[in-house]
Amino acid sequence: MFSVPGYLLERIYVKGSLKNTEEGFQFQMRNVVDSGTLSRVLALEVDGEEIPLEDVTVVTGEKVLSATEVTPSAPLHFPVGSTLTVVVKGRKLDPGEHKINLRVNTWEVGAITIPIKAEIG
Repeated sequence: MFSVPGYLLERIYVKGSLKNTEEGFQFQMRNVVDSGTLSRVLALEVDGEEIPLEDVTVVTGEKVLSATEVTPSAPLHFPVGSTLTVVVKGRKLDPGEHKINLRVNTWEVGAITIPIKAEIG
């Protein structure tokens, strides 16, 4: 397996998409690297705090899945050019900059961490 350069992973986050919702917060990612298959969501960390995966939902196209439902036997295809939304319930973000790390496992390259630095106004 090969690794994905960090500068490409940073480009996956859709700038300006981090926002609070009624139930928590959400952000979007657009696949700008290559078609991939997510076989597991490993972790979501926000400002150094790990978010329980039971509170995380992944929305892509017509699919709405709990992060825990993405498994090797039920993977999530993430074609190049497509967008997915990560929705977190139970926690709103304060105004200012936030550091988010989304760690996923892919069939193509194994485990990757998508680093996000984003601001909520």
